[in-house]
Amino acid sequence: MSFFYFISSALAAIWRDRKYSAEKFERLKQDRLQRLVRHATERVPFYTTLYKGLDLDNFKLEDLPPIDKVTMMEKLGDTITDRVVTAEEVLDAARMEDKAMNWIHGKYLVSVTSGTSGQVGYFLNDKCSWQGQRGAVFARTLRDRLTPYQIARFSFGRRYRMAFVIAGGGPYITYQLALDSPKAASLLANIRQYSVLTPLEENIKALNEFRPHYLHGYPTYIESLAYERLAGRANFSPEFISLGSEPFTPVAKQVLKEAFPDSIISETYGASECLVLANQCSQGRMHVNTDYAVIEPVDEEDRPVPAGHASHHVLITNLTNFIQPVIRYRLTDSVMFTGEQCPCGRSMPVIEVQGRTDDTVWLRDKYGVYQAHTPIPFEVLFLDSPGVIKYQLVHEWQNYLRVRFVCDPTYDKKEAAKRLAANFQQYLERHGLEDVVNLDIELVQDIKRPEKGQKLRQIFSKVPSPGGGNITH
Repeated sequence: MSFFYFISSALAAIWRDRKYSAEKFERLKQDRLQRLVRHATERVPFYTTLYKGLDLDNFKLEDLPPIDKVTMMEKLGDTITDRVVTAEEVLDAARMEDKAMNWIHGKYLVSVTSGTSGQVGYFLNDKCSWQGQRGAVFARTLRDRLTPYQIARFSFGRRYRMAFVIAGGGPYITYQLALDSPKAASLLANIRQYSVLTPLEENIKALNEFRPHYLHGYPTYIESLAYERLAGRANFSPEFISLGSEPFTPVAKQVLKEAFPDSIISETYGASECLVLANQCSQGRMHVNTDYAVIEPVDEEDRPVPAGHASHHVLITNLTNFIQPVIRYRLTDSVMFTGEQCPCGRSMPVIEVQGRTDDTVWLRDKYGVYQAHTPIPFEVLFLDSPGVIKYQLVHEWQNYLRVRFVCDPTYDKKEAAKRLAANFQQYLERHGLEDVVNLDIELVQDIKRPEKGQKLRQIFSKVPSPGGGNITH
């Protein structure tokens, strides 16, 4: 049944992508929104209270109050449709060691996220919404590669080698996507995962041996692989590279083009709260998947921002998740609707995504060689620490890291600090930095946003990147 949901969603996504007009997409979006809001109001206590007095037959999207992660997590149990599922079950499932694909009651998959708010979040999908979104992500990411010729190339004589360089070992959405491969897919594809926590040189060696046709990862990490390629240490050259979870900077784009000149490079935009927000086309434009999600660019007061102007943040609505509805939910990404008609001919709106603002941290080893440590591995260290609900890492000065965290009041604070310190110590040891990096673990009551509505920077460095000397990427 899961494979049926995946394939049917993928085929439908391909069909609509190529055939639907803007008017048809809008009608489908409104129909799905109407059904979602009615369902949430009638069956989900959180929304029953929030939407009290709402006319379900005559409402506009702007009539619905925006929500955020903190509010949802405070009322976690009441955000779930199935009243048998408790908040405690969700938290227990998320904290299970090395259990990435834990299905609660055999029906609901829990994913853990942090996002730019620094607040840890827990989100459920049932099998229908999970496989439906997976199928759509697959179809829209490879939208210009799913042709009879390209499929035939890998159906006879060789299997498509796919490498995911991601945060592994836990209930993280990208890792779950890579793990949950239908058995039938193994006949066509050889899929492997590589952890961003592993030292770079080890991943380079493994990727050189595997020689992937398809490579997916975080832009900052793939940029590191690109530098290795330019330095002659990486000899793999994928046909297709997809990127997600972080902004793809102009510098990174140029480096990847130089390192992988024959590769098709494509961005994806998604979140644990909604996997399939937007995908890039062959013309390099990012198209909103309006049949699966609503993205509203807004200012500091949640007021609409016109096309051509960057938003302060966005409100997203997942149109396919009925087990834990996400409706007008704040993400701190900045996006801009361009208002242009894309040369590719697709009718879905075009956006530019600024995304996250975390930094790469440069640490110096005992030999004086600088190592680039991208944001995602640090994020994993926090998310793998039970009891941590908010966090921040600051590179105060060279090789001095200040780690601040907020503990769940129901969890032992000393145990949380001990586990967090152990995670960081193990990471430093893996990279040969345990004797040269100073670490300060600090339990705090709260980590507040800066004034004037700026984004909270979870992982940032006050130390500039090295301008010379010995550098390893």
